[in-house]
Amino acid sequence: MDVSPQTPRRTWKQRILTSAMWWWICLTWYALSIGPMYWTWHSAAMVEEPSFIEVFYRPLLYLCQIPIFGDLMNAYIELWVMSGVSNWQPPAAP
Repeated sequence: MDVSPQTPRRTWKQRILTSAMWWWICLTWYALSIGPMYWTWHSAAMVEEPSFIEVFYRPLLYLCQIPIFGDLMNAYIELWVMSGVSNWQPPAAP
């Protein structure tokens, strides 16, 4: 007689909630990743042929057309852009 402890099976509600939680985490991480990648994305958008970076972040460009989301993303990106500008110094003259 084999007596092994059975793991409790998850209900369909638990599976849906777990899946929704992981989707929320991944999409939030995706949206927040544009901050440190902004200048890379900006320079990739200026070339003639699309690069992986530009295509990867293109959905955020369309989502920023939604007023509240766009305002939040602009404020977040400005934190990254302005933090680099405040330390910028012009190159020394030759």
